[in-house]
Amino acid sequence: MSPIKIAFLLFALSFTANGLDYRQDIMPIFKEKCYDCHSSKAKKVKGGLRLDDEKHFSKRFSKNEVVVPGDWDASYLFVTLVMPRHEKGAMPPKNKGESLTEKEIRTVAEWIHEGAKIDGEKGKLGPANWHPDRLLKFKDGRVMTEQFGEAPKVKKLEPK
Repeated sequence: MSPIKIAFLLFALSFTANGLDYRQDIMPIFKEKCYDCHSSKAKKVKGGLRLDDEKHFSKRFSKNEVVVPGDWDASYLFVTLVMPRHEKGAMPPKNKGESLTEKEIRTVAEWIHEGAKIDGEKGKLGPANWHPDRLLKFKDGRVMTEQFGEAPKVKKLEPK
């Protein structure tokens, strides 16, 4: 193997070993798709959730299980992103912006699975057998899972 290929391989391995980071990998997705309602730019921040402020967002993780590090399918954020747009609580709401692409959904799920690294802090890693690359399947723009079929309808969680 050539020295250039080895150097590239080592670089790629070091990048993936660090995992996904909110500021670098997730925030750009949310900036494009969610900031109209969930940032300091919004006239009124919807749901009190600001995605442009890492400290604010990380403090919201445990409230209503917005993000459960290591458990993407139990994270309210993930669930709302994959709900059918016509259902109450789906993000983005019907007629309010563009849905995340399959790649963006996978990236968010993987970030949560890796422990939702944000502002240098990282939670627990999800179980290897529950990795989103293994379980997330898409059909007609909807998320499907191998074991359970179509994603269930989820009720909006009310603040405690």
